[in-house]
Formats: sequence, structure tokens, C-alpha cells
Amino acid sequence: MHKRSVQVYLVVLMSIFYPAITFANSYIVIGDRGGKPISTFIPADILEQTRQELIVKKVNELAAESKRMVELNQDPTYVRQQAINALFPLKTPGMAPISLMVDIIKPDDRIDVPMAFVGSNEQSVKWLDDNYQYLVSIKSPIILVEVDSPKTIQKLKSRYPKLVITPQYAVTYQVTYGLPGYPVLLTNTGIYQ
Repeated sequence: MHKRSVQVYLVVLMSIFYPAITFANSYIVIGDRGGKPISTFIPADILEQTRQELIVKKVNELAAESKRMVELNQDPTYVRQQAINALFPLKTPGMAPISLMVDIIKPDDRIDVPMAFVGSNEQSVKWLDDNYQYLVSIKSPIILVEVDSPKTIQKLKSRYPKLVITPQYAVTYQVTYGLPGYPVLLTNTGIYQ
């Protein structure tokens, strides 16, 4: 066989088998040791019809999935759950539980209201227990910088009903005011634990 006829033969084979390769999961592989084209065994019109049916089936599957996603995205419960999944767990990068050995005296007139930065960990909960009445008396908002779920937020809000607890990434506060970690109280005179 000449080199030219082999190339033509390969092109013909590729044109026949390319659809089969594309939709390989749906085709039965036929082995032929004689080097004959598949159209020798299965008429070309049947091969083309099968390929077209597979394309239509795939398009219909994609359309059905698209319609299902549109319907889901209009379901408030699904949208809420997707938003929650995107938000939690919340963990401010670079912040971790700490124990301050000494207060950090750092006057800063930009701070109008003292703010407490806590996590949902045991150390933060104990700190909130110990400082609850004081935090209520100074009307300090509580910035929750680490929390795993909305349930945990609800538990904290139930445990400390007189505090305004807000989950929030605290990177801006960390960079601007030099917060070393949590739990701490940030005031216009410094950072305290």
C-alpha cells in the first residue's frame, strides 16, 4: 500500500471513528483485524443517525439540567443555603486565639466605640462570660472573626442577648489597628484582654 493511500485511509477512518470517540461512552467498540472500515459492517446512514440521536440526547440533558438550575436558583431555601455555604466557615486570615501577657497601650483617636473581637472557640466564650457585664455597659459591638456556622452564631446570641454580635472578616481592623488575635477589646486607648 502506498504512503498516500494509507494517509487517505487514515483520514477516512478518523472521519468515521471521530464521532464514536467523541461519544465513546455510548458506543460499543467493534474490533476488526482486517482493516476494513466500520461502514463495511454498519451502514453509514445508521452510524450518522446514531450520532445525531446522541447529540440530540446530550442537548436535551443539558437543557433539562439548565432548567433545573434556573428553578433551583429561584427557590429561596436553596439560594439561602448556597449563600450560607459560601460564607461559612468564616475565619479571618492571620487571626488566631491568643493570651495577651500585657495590655497593648496604643492611643488612637479614630476609634469612637470600643469593639470586642472574638471567635467561637472555648477561650473566646470564657472571655465573653468573664467580661459580659462590662461589654454591655460600654455598649461594645462584638465582631465574630471565627465561626463555623449560623447555628453557632445563634447560640452565642442566645447566650449573650444584650450584645450585638456580628460575624465579619476583620482583616481591615487587624491591619489598621494592629490586632494581634482574639479575644481582645479594642478601644481608643489600646488593646486589652
